[in-house]
Amino acid sequence: MANGKEIWEEIAAREAYFGVATYDKYLAGGLDEKAKAEFFESGREHVDLVFTELESAFGSLGKPTKALDYGCGVGRVLLPLAERCGSVVGVDISAGMLEECRRNIDVAGLEAFELRTDQEFVAGKDAEFDLVHTYIVLQHVEPLIGYRIIEKMLKSLKPGGVGMIHLTHTDVAPIFKRLRSRVYRDIPFAHRVLSLVKREKRPFIPMYSYDMGRVAKLLESNGCLNKISIPTDHGYSGEMIFFSKNTTLTETSLAMSERL
Repeated sequence: MANGKEIWEEIAAREAYFGVATYDKYLAGGLDEKAKAEFFESGREHVDLVFTELESAFGSLGKPTKALDYGCGVGRVLLPLAERCGSVVGVDISAGMLEECRRNIDVAGLEAFELRTDQEFVAGKDAEFDLVHTYIVLQHVEPLIGYRIIEKMLKSLKPGGVGMIHLTHTDVAPIFKRLRSRVYRDIPFAHRVLSLVKREKRPFIPMYSYDMGRVAKLLESNGCLNKISIPTDHGYSGEMIFFSKNTTLTETSLAMSERL
């Protein structure tokens, strides 16, 4: 299959908003001002939920100094995050998504933001953020890469900081649909050829399952032991995991981190 960057550059060029939220009203052919307003309002509702859950679990957040939105896409979540935080960093694998995100930021008149590529994020310093966040993103990333992203996000979180990571773990579709998705995902050009035959314009967006036990070990080894989760269903069963980072890592956690 094409690598992740190629896939997401193609999606950004053809269907950037649908690539973020896969509803027909967000397809380029029908994305009017009403649909676009609904798209960004859904991001605001999500951020409200995230803050409500984090504050319910860990106490008032105040105004986080610096937040991270990994997989920011066109800015659906980044924009309302920027209103609640001193500054926000948006990261995405696609240059096209980042360009559209910048346009939306300019329209909103936001100033306290920074956009980075995924490579710039990986090369960035640890213990940088007070809040880290990723939603409906890692489900589209091969897990071996995704685990490294999670590790970097956790290392980028300051002691005492909070975060939310969303992951999928079980494909609940009927077996035929599961097999078809695997073929589209893992065999180069399979979906593209079929789309040409059927004149289907929707891009194929790959989905992956994560080992939640391995994720739990990553959280623990990086000092993020106090967590709650909310189940999600986007065709795959998943979880929104909310956590805070201990002010110090225990010796056990440090030893586990070295083994992972």
